Amino acid sequence: MKKRLPDFILKRSPFITGIVLLLMTGTLFLLPKAHLENNIHDWINKEDPLYQSYQKLTHHFKNDEYLQFSFNTQAILNDSLLKDYVEFLELLTKDPNVEDFIDPISLFLEENNLNYNELYTNPSIHLSKLNTFIQTLSQHQGWSQLVLSKDKQTSALIVFAQSSSKNKNQTIYEDLNFRFKQLNISFDTTGPIYFSKFLATSLKKDLTKILPLLLILSFLILMFYFKSFKIAFCVSMGTLFSVLTTLCLFPLFKVSITLASLIIFPLLFCIVTTLSIHLFYKIALNKHASHPFKKAYKETFTPGLMASFTTALGTTAFLFSPQQAISLIGWIAPIGIFLAFVSAYFFIPSLYHLLNGNFHSIQAFTFKIKGFQKQSKPVALLILVLFCLITLFLGFQLNKLKINSDALFFFKQDSPLIKSYQSTEKNLTGTLTVQLLLQSLDKQPLTNKDSLNKIYSFEQRLQTIPELTKINSIFDPLDEALKKMHRGGLNKNHNNHPLLIKALRKIEQRSPQAKTIFLTESEETSRMTLRFKNFSDKRFPEIKKNIETIWRDISTENVRISITGIIPLILESQTQLLANQVKTFILLILLISLCFLILFKSIKIAFISMIANIFPIIITAGIMSLLNISINNINVFVAAVLIGVIVDDTIFLLYTYKNKKNMAEAVKEIGPAIGLTSIVVCLGFSSLLISNFIPIIQFSILSMIAIFSAYLCDLFMLPALVQFLPKMEPNNDISL
Repeated sequence: MKKRLPDFILKRSPFITGIVLLLMTGTLFLLPKAHLENNIHDWINKEDPLYQSYQKLTHHFKNDEYLQFSFNTQAILNDSLLKDYVEFLELLTKDPNVEDFIDPISLFLEENNLNYNELYTNPSIHLSKLNTFIQTLSQHQGWSQLVLSKDKQTSALIVFAQSSSKNKNQTIYEDLNFRFKQLNISFDTTGPIYFSKFLATSLKKDLTKILPLLLILSFLILMFYFKSFKIAFCVSMGTLFSVLTTLCLFPLFKVSITLASLIIFPLLFCIVTTLSIHLFYKIALNKHASHPFKKAYKETFTPGLMASFTTALGTTAFLFSPQQAISLIGWIAPIGIFLAFVSAYFFIPSLYHLLNGNFHSIQAFTFKIKGFQKQSKPVALLILVLFCLITLFLGFQLNKLKINSDALFFFKQDSPLIKSYQSTEKNLTGTLTVQLLLQSLDKQPLTNKDSLNKIYSFEQRLQTIPELTKINSIFDPLDEALKKMHRGGLNKNHNNHPLLIKALRKIEQRSPQAKTIFLTESEETSRMTLRFKNFSDKRFPEIKKNIETIWRDISTENVRISITGIIPLILESQTQLLANQVKTFILLILLISLCFLILFKSIKIAFISMIANIFPIIITAGIMSLLNISINNINVFVAAVLIGVIVDDTIFLLYTYKNKKNMAEAVKEIGPAIGLTSIVVCLGFSSLLISNFIPIIQFSILSMIAIFSAYLCDLFMLPALVQFLPKMEPNNDISL
């Protein structure tokens, strides 16, 4: 087949080029439909039993999607601004996407049985009373502590989105953010809705910077190496084709572009550029042959196809992610890599043939690889021992690797999002929430004496957890009701069950919503919200264990507790992701080894090739530990994705060795191309250094470390391993 393809390309160059240019034009109609969406729910495993508990929680109680605006309290305590602010609140009551909201003003109106119109019409009459209310509000329990700081200087408006409006979160944010800006007061924004919007905005900025940079790099590299504008232009067009068509796969398959998608585009750049370098480099070497393109095509097609296949195989690791935001990339990436291969071996040669007419004038910048000389077995053994010692030392660092999937650590410390969250935690309360769902198993209400006392004791014991800043539960409105009844609050009456029930019934009469936030109508299910300051992943399992231990010490078998919420779900998905990736990596090693076995028909070559490619992964992981880079939802894919990339040069080197029967000659011939392709791959992944996301930057750094160490292994370790193999069987070529 590969003997006929060059003739087809030369004869059908106008047709191939025309089809590709037509496809590129068609992408212009699909690209506007590409959707940047980073709903925080896409980062959790919806098959997890915890998610079922979360669905029950959001079904019975308020939606967990919220937006919080924090601002200076004094800013609204004057006639004009108070009037504008009340008008803004009244509009919220009519917004179909808003389920509910809470802030000091709404609490004041509820306390004094006022409506928004009364306060809007005569703000000055109520201003003095409002000031007094705010002074005493900070002493209250419950929601008041979430919307007013202890020093009364900072207030917050918390807006809960309708459950049916999850797909409209970005619209909700833009609308409310615009309205709040109209008040002309400075504010900080937090909450899952803001996080999702900020993530999508940052992703868009990354795409607009990284994609042009990759095209520029592609052009400059080819210009430097081949000193040919036509080759540089053709390869840049090929890169553009693969990027545009891959971008169009997202709307075509109705998949949103997510954070993990950023990894795909350097891979496409690497495939197109490295395959083109190998092809045109071989053409330059064979330029005096009667048909240099046909000869070069025949020599590079099979290893190029296998290199593309192993890279695509590595990206299938995304498929095994329990998180939808990542797993869908496992379908897009392999198709994109196939398009990159088609671009390198069909479109680029066709376009160049149309522009130049022949392949005899191609020249390549050459340099000698001095690092490899013909090795004796003692020298080869010394090199192997050296690599083994380095790998062993770095391998011992693996047990020091840390895990951190907290999405807040995705952003740089000087980003607006981090500053807003830090300001909110400093002035108000913790921004990370853990939800506890308490369910009666015997259909008895949780408000019976035994259950209510135990739940209260459980809440008191939870206060000992260091990172916990606030607990919201049914006891918050109960405490308020008891104080209004002049019974001294909850602390003095928590054992007086008849009085608690009386207070609960008063809540139902006066403000039913205050009860239904925490307790269902049947009173068989209750909700407790724990608010933490930003904690690391290594602390969460300990916190979870503490919660479960406290509950076991207090509870009866009649009540079940489920720890759920967005944060626990994300962390649980991270644990599952790590377990999946270990299995996936082992499977990939076996599959890629099988590819080597099929290609080279030698178990020994397949074995030494994988040894030479596993070492760079271990070295990279060890350096990752030394650099104190924690494992997160993105860089966890370094091993699986990069094993598919770094074997590419191994394939080209061993393929040349298979034909030459001499490793020194193989390195001499293919070494310059391997050196340049390693530089190209490093430059491709270096484009991610300008990202706004820390995990993407880390992925870039780790990728460059893996590529550099793989280059050294290919140049020194692999030839050393070959010294211990029997002579190659006489076989001048490997058929596809």
